[in-house]
Amino acid sequence: MAYINITCPKCGGTAQIEAGRSAMCPYCACELHTPAGGDQGFAFAPEPEFMNGTQFANTDLEFAEPEFVQPDIGLAAPAQMQQPVQASYAPQQLAEADSKRRNWYYINGALITAQTLMFALGILFTVKGYRIGVPLILTWVLTLAGFAAVSGMTRPEDAYINKKPFSKSKFTAAITQLWLSAAISSAVGGILFAILAGLLGMY
Repeated sequence: MAYINITCPKCGGTAQIEAGRSAMCPYCACELHTPAGGDQGFAFAPEPEFMNGTQFANTDLEFAEPEFVQPDIGLAAPAQMQQPVQASYAPQQLAEADSKRRNWYYINGALITAQTLMFALGILFTVKGYRIGVPLILTWVLTLAGFAAVSGMTRPEDAYINKKPFSKSKFTAAITQLWLSAAISSAVGGILFAILAGLLGMY
């Protein structure tokens, strides 16, 4: 719809009104009408009784443009993730740690090897009918728990300064050593028994 500029006959103020509609003058509240044909002009309704004789000052009002204040929002700088502090060790310390860890592995390997031999010979002697076979099997069973306890308690703490251990808990380490020693010695011991039995002509 087109808008028409209407001049108020009372106060001389100008208003924009949609063609074919009426509105109130924003300055003196006089009712304004637009012509139906869309031509520019003005028409006004009779004054209401309570406004008869009322004088309205011709005011020149100026409306200030609204000011939009841009908020000053300071964005904090993104927090930088702290990098884990890398401990620096002297080459001599690293070499000593590697040596302790390697020696501890050698000790564990020697104990598991001894358990494997006890398991294999215990079964072999038992099958052959020697009395020493049963004590060897019992010794193998007892050394499993003893080996696990000793291995867990003797693990050097400073052997992992540059390498993460498989478990920080000595109890968990002992249980793991017990399971590993039982699994390795029984499996390898069974294979060794089969080889020895074949060499002895038992089958």
